[in-house]
Amino acid sequence: MNPISRIPFMFLALLPMAFLFASHADASKPIALVFSAQGEVIVQSGEIFMITEPALQLKDGDRIQTKQGRATIHFEDGAVMKISPFSHITIRQREEKNGFWIFKPKRTVRRITCVVGKLWFKTGVSKRRNYLQTPTAACGVRGSALEVGYNNVESLLNVITGAVDKMGVWKEGAFTEPGEAVALKNRVYRALLKAYEMAEKAKTTGKAIDIAKARVEVYKIIKEAAIALRENPDATIAREAQVVANVAAANIAAGEAEVAVQRLVEAEAPAPVIQNVQAIANNAQAQAAFANEAANAVYEEGVFDPGRLDEAAEATEKAAESAQSFAEEATAIAEEIAPPEAVVPEEEALPEEAPPEKEAPPEEVAPEEEAPPVEVPLPDTETTEQERYQEEASPSQ
Repeated sequence: MNPISRIPFMFLALLPMAFLFASHADASKPIALVFSAQGEVIVQSGEIFMITEPALQLKDGDRIQTKQGRATIHFEDGAVMKISPFSHITIRQREEKNGFWIFKPKRTVRRITCVVGKLWFKTGVSKRRNYLQTPTAACGVRGSALEVGYNNVESLLNVITGAVDKMGVWKEGAFTEPGEAVALKNRVYRALLKAYEMAEKAKTTGKAIDIAKARVEVYKIIKEAAIALRENPDATIAREAQVVANVAAANIAAGEAEVAVQRLVEAEAPAPVIQNVQAIANNAQAQAAFANEAANAVYEEGVFDPGRLDEAAEATEKAAESAQSFAEEATAIAEEIAPPEAVVPEEEALPEEAPPEKEAPPEEVAPEEEAPPVEVPLPDTETTEQERYQEEASPSQ
């Protein structure tokens, strides 16, 4: 039985850099395995799907998001990670150059990012460097077992054994799972939920426009995750995040231009109009491809070189701006001919009016029985007078 319910979308074939910075020799090589999964666990690995059985292989750049569920991940060197409910985790593993001299030694590095939620991690037996990070902090791990979390405000760290090299501000000590309410306020977490929903819709309808919209939502996850990391105290993480955000923006623009084309097709617009907008969309796609290529230039013979990030950031930013310009042009033409349906934003959606409740007839209350009068004996006049006299004659207490 297939361990996962996959979505065989054509749009996924159009994502040459769906997870960006994966142009190294081992990009498609499995680096970990979903050893166990309970409840709702979503994976983004070239496709977006819900895990139905364990034994799923994970690759560089994959994302794991839990709803009311948990997952245990085993890495090839014996390292183990346990993901708590309502978490979003990204795993990276690649060779990186280190240092600033002409000779830069390379090393295998594993980077695990907790975007929101909580994870438990224990290092393996290999000598590769392990880094655990959040949007606002990072730490190098050596022979350790630890818990890392992020609640949209604080980076949480609980070192159980071993030692860590910290960067940024960590709130240290035991901590509880941030939970569902925190996860649903996280932009990356919400973006993946929406992408999964759109992917399911495209799977059901098979419409080209739904496939194009799902493609856009995939890149929005990447963009939101990159934006979250741009303020990380590790300069390399922050600079790489900027490049990723630019590339994602360029691909979002290309996707939006394609959505404009499909809207015109559905509206049965004149052929010359569709061809014109398709040409504009092709220009946007060309800029996205250029951004992808510029981003991949940070790899030299499959090894990530941080020294190339500044050049890549500049080139990808220009490509993203050009792609956005083409997307806006295509969208404007499509909206003039095929206006989008009015949609009430989720946060402003009005609640459905409930039917008026029928008034219940008043309950009949049985009349209370009148209590019989209480007979009070009249006081003896003489006794009363005598008592009053005694009270007046006696000194006050």
